[in-house]
Amino acid sequence: MKKIALIYLGRRGGAVPYSFEMTKALLQKGVEVFCILSEHIQNRHDWEKLSGDNRMLSVSFLPTYTDKIGFIKSFFADKPYKYAAMRVREFAPYALYLPMISLNARKLVRRLSDIPLITTIHDFTQHLGDRNFFTRKISEYILKRTDKFVVLTGSYAPLVAKKYGKPMEAVAHIPHANFSYYNLDGAAPRFDNIHNALLFFGRISKYKGVSVLLRSMRILHKRRPELKLVIAGSGNLTAEDMSIINSMPDNISLMNGWLPDTMVWELFAGADITIVPYIDASQSGVVAISFSSGRTVVATDVGGLREQVEPGGGIVIPPNDPERLADVVDGLYDDTSVIVEHNKRAYEYAVSELTWERSASLLLDLIYNR
Repeated sequence: MKKIALIYLGRRGGAVPYSFEMTKALLQKGVEVFCILSEHIQNRHDWEKLSGDNRMLSVSFLPTYTDKIGFIKSFFADKPYKYAAMRVREFAPYALYLPMISLNARKLVRRLSDIPLITTIHDFTQHLGDRNFFTRKISEYILKRTDKFVVLTGSYAPLVAKKYGKPMEAVAHIPHANFSYYNLDGAAPRFDNIHNALLFFGRISKYKGVSVLLRSMRILHKRRPELKLVIAGSGNLTAEDMSIINSMPDNISLMNGWLPDTMVWELFAGADITIVPYIDASQSGVVAISFSSGRTVVATDVGGLREQVEPGGGIVIPPNDPERLADVVDGLYDDTSVIVEHNKRAYEYAVSELTWERSASLLLDLIYNR
């Protein structure tokens, strides 16, 4: 019997459905899975239902945090982690699997140092504006302890192998699988409606290039005054960003905050094109969500984004170029049938190639055969 212990102690964001879908795929392959999760994870009900329906899955929820004070308390809350480590040893997994590094995972990794550790690296380096010393130190501790790695874009595999002194066979490229998780009713996307709407989705941070997108929108507004932009995500915007947003209240909608899972599919369904204007990045889960929703992507050529975007028919442009972004979007709306074809291709690619069954197979191959 194959056994894996999955550890994810974050509470929200893309790693939540990533962990859930990977767990389901492993279960379908006959793997027994023990998941250690945050008690605050946003889809706790889904995990409880899944474990209740499947005797191959055990789930343990640990105290983590929702704010800085809670983090300090959880940092010193040792007893639950000792007990969790004991349960992992009783479960006797072949490997520990971290679908994403979470700060409190360090406590378990340290106590279970004799069990092989597999870690997914979402970002090879910290993003511009995210250079937190404490976070970096904890991440590096876990990464140096890691035996085998998963990367989400293949171009980073040799870099990871070199940095951590591993042979190439210890690093597997497993692309972001589709995020049909957000498709609550299971219906296929519609392609017959053009909404004259663009979408930026995800956490708002300096490296995401929202400022570039807004400057591009100012150009586009002169050419296509009917075009709208929705910015949906949590984070801080500059005074200049807010000035542009406030100057076009009928064209730019800002939803600044963490969004419930129930809203995600609706946001993508209401857009024609997803814009990923990042200044630096290794990869983006937003690309997989967009393709799964049947929406094409215009992304910048940074990190591994080209590798993610082009197979699904998306368009790649230079970073930090609002005029080029405006030209590409303007050109797509010259013939909206082109947008429809791009969207159909994106969806077909997501459902045929970006499957969790394939991702789980690649993960098992890394764990057991390399």
